[in-house]
Amino acid sequence: MKIPGTYVDECRTQHDVTVVDLSCAGCRVAGDRNSAAAGSVVRFFIGAIGPIEGRAEARCGDDLRISFVNPIEPRIVEHFAAA
Repeated sequence: MKIPGTYVDECRTQHDVTVVDLSCAGCRVAGDRNSAAAGSVVRFFIGAIGPIEGRAEARCGDDLRISFVNPIEPRIVEHFAAA
C-alpha cells in the first residue's frame, strides 16, 4: 500500500506523507521527517476521508504510527487496500 495522506499536528503544520499500512484502528505513514511528538494529537486525512482524529504513537526512522481515536469503518480500509 502506498497512498498519499496528510496529517496536521498540534501546531497546525501540515505533513504530507505516504500511507504504507492502514487498519481500522490506525495507520503507519512513511516520509515523515518532521514528526509529531509521541502522544500528541493529530488530524489525519487519506484521499477524500478526514479529518480523522488520532494520536502519534511510535516512530521508526521516517515512519510514524498513528492510532485513531475512533476506529474507521472496515469498508474504508478495504477500499484503500484494493487501490
